[in-house]
Amino acid sequence: DVARASERARAETSMSMDANASPAKASAILIKAAETAATVSIWIVLSAGVILFNKYILSVYGFPFPIALTMIHMSFCSMLAFVLVR
Repeated sequence: DVARASERARAETSMSMDANASPAKASAILIKAAETAATVSIWIVLSAGVILFNKYILSVYGFPFPIALTMIHMSFCSMLAFVLVR
């Protein structure tokens, strides 16, 4: 009897959860997940691009100051983040 009661309660709970889930809410969750995946993908591609660009500057142009290059990069990123946040 206890097993049947718990099975019935579990079935009622799952049915009520399905009834409360709206297609609009599911769609919003999928859109948010897609936006997050796109943002992470763009971040990875841009990061790889910065690494390759820095390698190009240091090897082809013979820029002798790798720490200064990193400081310029971080300063630019900080200013851009400040502008985007405002």
